[in-house]
Amino acid sequence: MALLSSADRAAVSADYQRDISQVREPCKPTKTALRLVVNAIDDWVDANQASAVTAINAALVAGGFVAGDLTAQQKVDMFLRVVRRRVKGN
Repeated sequence: MALLSSADRAAVSADYQRDISQVREPCKPTKTALRLVVNAIDDWVDANQASAVTAINAALVAGGFVAGDLTAQQKVDMFLRVVRRRVKGN
């Protein structure tokens, strides 16, 4: 999974701004700061991708499966579900 392009990072930031604007959610950081947040998240994902995949693959092996029994997309989907649940707190 490659880093997002500058245009993609800008689109993520714009999408977020549009979404919070539509629900009238207050947001103090400027557009520039929000873009820096997107950049930081994308950089973090890039730096930590290998360790996340290693952890997922180890769990599969511990469960009697092989790393390839989940596709890359399925691994990403599972990761996102865990993060969403943690944020929601339920």
